[in-house]
Amino acid sequence: MWAQIKRVRNISLKWKLLIPFIFLPVALTVLLVAWGIRSQNQILLEQETQRMEQIYQTFQQRLHRQLEMSVALAEVVGSNPLVQEALARRDRDRLIELYMPVFQRLKNLVGIKQFHFHTYPPRSFLRLHKPEQHGDDLLYRQTILEAHETGSVIGGLEFGATGFGLRGVAPVYYQGRTVGSVEVGSSIEQPFLDRLKTDLACDFTIYLPDADAPAGIRILASTCPGRTYLAPTTYKAILRNGGHRFLTTDAKASGLAVVIGPIQNFQGRRVGVIELSRDRQKTIFLIRKYRTLILSFGLASMLLALIFVWLVSTLFLAPIKALVDQAERISTGKRVPKMEVKVRDEFGVLAEALNRMLAALEDSRYRLLNYAQLLETRVEERTAELVKSEEKFRTLVEHIPLVVYRLEPGLVRTFVSSYIENLTGWPADNLVGGPAVWAPMIHPEDRDRVIEAKNRALGNSTSFEMEYRLQDRQGLAVDILDHAEPIRDEQGRILYLEGYMLDIRESRRLREQTLQAEELKSLSEISARLAHEFRNPLSVVGLCARRLEKSLSETDPSSPYAKILGEQVARLEQILKMIQTYLKAYILPMELHLAESDLGEFLDRVVREVEPYLNENQVRLNLNISNNGHRLRIDPEGLSRALIDLIRNAAYQMPPRGVLNISAVKAGAMVEIRLVYPAGYLSDDQLRHFFYPFTTEDEDASLIDLPLVPVMVHRHNGIINVGREGDDLIAVLIDLPLA
Repeated sequence: MWAQIKRVRNISLKWKLLIPFIFLPVALTVLLVAWGIRSQNQILLEQETQRMEQIYQTFQQRLHRQLEMSVALAEVVGSNPLVQEALARRDRDRLIELYMPVFQRLKNLVGIKQFHFHTYPPRSFLRLHKPEQHGDDLLYRQTILEAHETGSVIGGLEFGATGFGLRGVAPVYYQGRTVGSVEVGSSIEQPFLDRLKTDLACDFTIYLPDADAPAGIRILASTCPGRTYLAPTTYKAILRNGGHRFLTTDAKASGLAVVIGPIQNFQGRRVGVIELSRDRQKTIFLIRKYRTLILSFGLASMLLALIFVWLVSTLFLAPIKALVDQAERISTGKRVPKMEVKVRDEFGVLAEALNRMLAALEDSRYRLLNYAQLLETRVEERTAELVKSEEKFRTLVEHIPLVVYRLEPGLVRTFVSSYIENLTGWPADNLVGGPAVWAPMIHPEDRDRVIEAKNRALGNSTSFEMEYRLQDRQGLAVDILDHAEPIRDEQGRILYLEGYMLDIRESRRLREQTLQAEELKSLSEISARLAHEFRNPLSVVGLCARRLEKSLSETDPSSPYAKILGEQVARLEQILKMIQTYLKAYILPMELHLAESDLGEFLDRVVREVEPYLNENQVRLNLNISNNGHRLRIDPEGLSRALIDLIRNAAYQMPPRGVLNISAVKAGAMVEIRLVYPAGYLSDDQLRHFFYPFTTEDEDASLIDLPLVPVMVHRHNGIINVGREGDDLIAVLIDLPLA
């Protein structure tokens, strides 16, 4: 603060005089101009708001008048004795004769859309606007029900079989009993809105909620068809909360003034939204016009004030201009003669001081010149050394296949090597900064624990090492090992963490593949022993069971038990056959005929081959391949047979009309094929033995080759896993290396 005050005190005398005198008129002019523009804009905006409010009120009044007309017409028709008698006798032709000409005239003159006679209980008797449509049940029409219940005329906005309108319903009595009712409806759709636009020079649009529409609303009628200026959430908020709102939008070059409000039915429920939009060109023109006038006046006033202040200061400072010029030449190092002292006032004292300073500066100039030459030489040498060291370090960091970074206190990353772009697709420059910059790249499930661990390492000045996941630019997980060491100053205080991030996806994949291979090997050894032990006893038991079943008559009480024994033996033989198939695939060498194949074409071929089986089981299949064009080095016949077995197994487990989703996406050097389908709840034990279904009660005989699937995937250096998604979805994940 003191330094700022001292700096102001050291400015030239000219500016010490000019600044106060310039600041006052400039500040006053700016304040007055800003206040004037703001006040004028506020007045114009208030006028615009009032105009839109008047149009909105006019719209409500037009609705009210239209409703009153419909109610009055319904009451007049309902009180006509000829109508009462014709409706009591159910004489449709008589009603058409009486009111079809009247309806045609009212339709053309005042926009009457519905002219409808009902019987009681409510059922359509005659629609003059659609004579061929009658006899349908009208119990869903609340206005008709309420008119019959109360015995009075009911009016309001309501949906009907032929549209949306303002309806007046009057009960019809004949000889003291209710024989039906008459309804007159006015349209609030396109013709009504077109008349309003002509009268009020404003566009009108009516929106209705529609769950089937993409945004949840649809346009019923509009004087500017096909154009929606506001977000769907705005219309939904009006439907939910009521009230009307005024706002402006930049949907056109000159903008729009918009009023939106609810449309209520006769029960007071909000069933739609009316939008009034009007071009703001006139308002924008007036705002710009008055702003230009006020700015011009302010600039002119400011310019006159500045000219006046400048003239006064120039006349006052003229005596010392020569001294200032001489001092400036001295400050630039130019050689100048001594100043001539003509007077002995304050200016003369200043001139003598400048002469003494000039002599001292001339002496110092030679000494500084020699020192500067020496310093320049040393700086050039040191700079060359630093440049060479930096080039060596950068070359090393940029070419090693890992990410090097520096993290300072406050979790501020000040450096990250360019290999991060190869790893995640994000440029290194975008990841330099605080946690708000680099933390979103960490997988959401790992983010909090990583940030906490890095904070702890910085706070305790300790090493940091952790395995976690990053997210690349496509949102895919990247497994890494992050290791950092603290760098301290001479007093032992931590300066920053220097570390590296290493891609461990390939090592994890190899580790999982090794574990799965070991698991398969163990399972094969166990299965081989069990198959050997089961085969002979099972053959003997099966033979005995079949002979026993044949030897017993159907009336023998033991016959059902013999039949059950035969079925269970057949099931055990089927399980043994599945075990032998798996052992044959794993123990015997499997010859693969590898060839490069396009992933999309390969999956399309598999889907076409299995499609008849899916149609037979009423299963719908969705295939989604992200960034098609990936190529795999595979045995097309063997791998397609494995995928077909997986799809057939999925179709066998799914309920009828289920959906099987198959997706393929690139993940680093691998392609991830994912099958997701509903199969009910499977226990952890069933998931672990997913490919060895030897204990199910109703195996599909066609799934006997299912144990070959993981063997075929492993032969292609891939990984296969089975898990859950939610409570009833099964997810089979296959990772295969790219060609």
